Amino acid sequence: MSDEMWTGADSESNAPSRSVSRAQGRQIDRSRPYLFVSYAHEDEEAVRREIQRMEGFGWQVYFDDKIEVGEEWNEELPEAVAGCACFIAIVSASSLNSRYVRKELQFASMQDRPTLSIELEQVDKPATLQWLLDSRQQLFKWQLNDDIYEGRLRTFLNQLPAATSGPTAPAEADTAQRTLLVDPGAGPFKTINLALAEAAPGDRVVVRPGIYKESIVIDKKIELYGDGPRGAIMLQAKKSHTVVFRASEGRLQNLTVIQMSSSKKKYLSAVWVERGSLAVDESILRSDSGPCVVVGPDASAMIRGNTIHSSSSTGIVVNGSPSVTIQANEFVRNLAGIELRNQGHASIQGNQIRGDFGSKLSKQGSGIVVHQQSHGIFEMNEICNYRLGVEVVGGSSPTVRKNEIHDNEVGVDLHDGGNGIFKSNKIFNQKESGVRIRQASTGTFEDNTIRYSGANGIDVDAGGSGSFVNNTVHENQAFGIRVGLGSGTFRGMHLYENKKGPDWIDKRSKAQIIWHN
Repeated sequence: MSDEMWTGADSESNAPSRSVSRAQGRQIDRSRPYLFVSYAHEDEEAVRREIQRMEGFGWQVYFDDKIEVGEEWNEELPEAVAGCACFIAIVSASSLNSRYVRKELQFASMQDRPTLSIELEQVDKPATLQWLLDSRQQLFKWQLNDDIYEGRLRTFLNQLPAATSGPTAPAEADTAQRTLLVDPGAGPFKTINLALAEAAPGDRVVVRPGIYKESIVIDKKIELYGDGPRGAIMLQAKKSHTVVFRASEGRLQNLTVIQMSSSKKKYLSAVWVERGSLAVDESILRSDSGPCVVVGPDASAMIRGNTIHSSSSTGIVVNGSPSVTIQANEFVRNLAGIELRNQGHASIQGNQIRGDFGSKLSKQGSGIVVHQQSHGIFEMNEICNYRLGVEVVGGSSPTVRKNEIHDNEVGVDLHDGGNGIFKSNKIFNQKESGVRIRQASTGTFEDNTIRYSGANGIDVDAGGSGSFVNNTVHENQAFGIRVGLGSGTFRGMHLYENKKGPDWIDKRSKAQIIWHN
């Protein structure tokens, strides 16, 4: 372990303390949820404004204002990091040069603490820190006006598990949960809207099989549950979003939700998460005129175990939300599977994202498209039968690992300023290239297998670049590696049985192949 790593072994205990600690002269009760803010002393004035903002949201904030150059390390810090509800790194040129900030960030990662980085200014991150930061949730304060930034910060903090248990955090009405039954035949409520009007925050609305031709707005903490086969409990709307969610938290489970408008101009969704935190579980979602699900910049969502299909647009759109988890869903016949835009962030895990290759829809779409400076972690997904498997563009930078990306036109396509980290993926059976990079884009590729492409395994051209380490590239129909008017570094590559040869490098390129077998 390097001397930059910090285990906290010199502290007396790694268990969270219930004692009262002092930070900036304030009393912080560490038996209650708190945020840990890591920053460089040079940014103190800006950081104090951020701390005041977080305290205004009802949070306790722990930070150390005593460390100066040459001072001894505060022995409380390992324990404080380990016990925080969320670790917040204030990122600037100064903080990236601070060994204390680096140690705190590394230790927070080791302790698996929820982490948010807030960039005060545009910075070039060292590779090791870029991996740590880009694989976590981020807010680019320097790009946002204050109202938008504050709304996104509030949304992120509200979805933390401890958000409603803090000493000053607002709470919904403390009433016993009731169950309200919706049955189109027997009642007592014959429509979902009638039950929602009667429901109090915290109630459960149980829906019996039937076709409910209504759009609903959920503006209080409610659990909406389908009692019966999910395909037999159908909520349908034509002239508006079928479900609009704008409560602090809620859940939809075991339902079929359909937006049935035939107008592509209206851009209507089955589920529109406008604000708050919504869980959508084990449901069938479809939209004929827009995305199946949209999660806005003031909202967060957990979307698990659903069938998301036949959208004329996109299965799920993450539109600026700082926190969306998309897990174990089946995507079928959507124009695009998942879209991240407007600095959105999503954790996408264990999904089957399948187009219908050869149809008009799949020829236009991508399995996952990431643009407008969005980020995320994509792992253990199957992505197939699209024009582009994973498309990254416009300053976006996801971490993509352990996925199977196959039977697309192009497996991974970085263009127009797209970036990313790609590790341990299986990329095979593409109609054209396995990986294509161009137009001021760059990527880091390590330990991937790229095979059976209809053209080149890796194709870098038109101003693209990349770093490639220890990838296996074999049995592609053209070259293993082709570099045109681009650049890149290739180390430890395993290239064999590519039809036209291991590599072709344009003499004008700046590519460097260190060695390959």
